[in-house]
Amino acid sequence: MIPSLLSFDWWNAIVNEDFIKFNKHVEYSPKRLIECYYELIENILYSEKLKEWTISKEYVENKMQYFNSAYWTVKRLFQDIERNNRYRYFNHIIWVLDLLIKKSRNLTLSKVLITLNHDCIEDTDISFQTLKELYWEKVAFWVLLISKSPFYKYIEDKEDLEIIAFINESWILNDKFLISDQFLRYKKYNRTKLNEYKLHNEWLYRDLEKVYKVKRNEDYFSHMLDFSTFYENALALKKKYKLKLSDDEIMDVCIDALEVKYFDRIDNLRDSEIYQKDTPEFRKKAYRKIEETKNYFFNISRETHPYIHEMLLAETKKLEDYLFSLETEDVSWKVKSILE
Repeated sequence: MIPSLLSFDWWNAIVNEDFIKFNKHVEYSPKRLIECYYELIENILYSEKLKEWTISKEYVENKMQYFNSAYWTVKRLFQDIERNNRYRYFNHIIWVLDLLIKKSRNLTLSKVLITLNHDCIEDTDISFQTLKELYWEKVAFWVLLISKSPFYKYIEDKEDLEIIAFINESWILNDKFLISDQFLRYKKYNRTKLNEYKLHNEWLYRDLEKVYKVKRNEDYFSHMLDFSTFYENALALKKKYKLKLSDDEIMDVCIDALEVKYFDRIDNLRDSEIYQKDTPEFRKKAYRKIEETKNYFFNISRETHPYIHEMLLAETKKLEDYLFSLETEDVSWKVKSILE
């Protein structure tokens, strides 16, 4: 039973077919967007079964309430986070969901829930146990498998830990600047001091993150060298969390979790900051994304999802070609300057 706190009684409205589009440049009201997704996912997952009378409409409504609750919970969690200072982080989650719906060859409600929640454990204070209570054990474990540990878990220095504890009162850690309720109140009543307050704390966080993030990423990606390594890590986590899932079920969980992770990586490649603005920092980050994708995603995706592997190849090449074009422009400009 889904807690009433996470349920809404006004989402089920008539859908205007003209609004069922998937375009990054089209803005929807929150209500309209969830209506579109609700009908689309419901039709994909249940239309044929309903025609065959294998399940009831009541069953479908009950199952789709999980999507409804997941959508609004995640939207609330991420609504104050900006991604790359351009748009809401929630947009990224929706774009990954778009990819899943369009490209997955075996769409399930579980995969939809994983996609919506794929950054919850990593970037918010939603825990594995919370997801387990909200949905079911498999969904929580799926999300856990593709979540990085917060970088502050790798911190050993006592003074650094004290700084992190202070910052953690203002936002949730891991890359994204999140404004908590306490900070929202500060923002409302101290507008003139906001920028100074934000920059001071963000500087402290960024400084520490650079030191410890490398270790966290190395640890995370070391489990994605190939499928057997990923599966062994899943079995270790199963033992740690005392899960009742069988080894075969863990195998299926791994395959589905990786599919969502691949779509997440594809959107990260498509949304590289270098496409919006050419700076040395963004170039460096784009090259890092390319290197990570080649080292940790190509091999394992070829094993588990060959058709998504081709998509990863295409997006990586597209970003490489764009960076090459920028380098060529730099050389041309330098030659022109010398000749002049």
